[in-house]
Amino acid sequence: SFCFERSFRHEFQFQPSRSPRKSGTSTRTGSSPQPEPSRAGRIDAIEEDKIDAATAVMGCGPAFAYQFVEALMTGGVACGLSEEQARLYAAQMLAGASRMVLDTDKPVRALIEAVCSPGGSTIEGVKLLDASDFGKVVAAAVDASYQKNKKLGQK
Repeated sequence: SFCFERSFRHEFQFQPSRSPRKSGTSTRTGSSPQPEPSRAGRIDAIEEDKIDAATAVMGCGPAFAYQFVEALMTGGVACGLSEEQARLYAAQMLAGASRMVLDTDKPVRALIEAVCSPGGSTIEGVKLLDASDFGKVVAAAVDASYQKNKKLGQK
C-alpha cells in the first residue's frame, strides 16, 4: 500500500509502506519534467488529475501481480512442482518479464508474440488467457480500484 503525501503545491509523493529496498514501485509525482532515479524507485512527474489512475496501477497493481504469481504457483504445483519451486520460478519469471518491459521500447504485445512459437506450449496458454478475457478482467480490476480512489478522494 502507498502513503499519499502532499508536499508542495501540485507536487505529490507516493511512498511504499514497505522498505524502499524491497519495492521498486515508489513514485514521486510533481512538477519535475523528467523522470529521476531514486533509491526507492522511479520519480515521475504526473498531473494532479491522474493521481487516482496512477495509484490504481502502481498502488493496487502489486496485489494483482501477487494474484498472478499465486495462480502460476497453483498451476505449477498441479503439474508436479513443489510449492517452493513454483514460487521461485513464478516470481523470477515475473521479475524477468517486468525487466524486459522496462528495458525495451517494443510494445508489450510484441514481447508476448516473441515468446510464442506457432504450435508451441506458450501459445496454447496465451490462447486460453485471451479466450478467458484475462486482459479485460485485469483492466476492470484497475478501473474498480480507480473508481474507489476517486470516491476516497472526495471525502
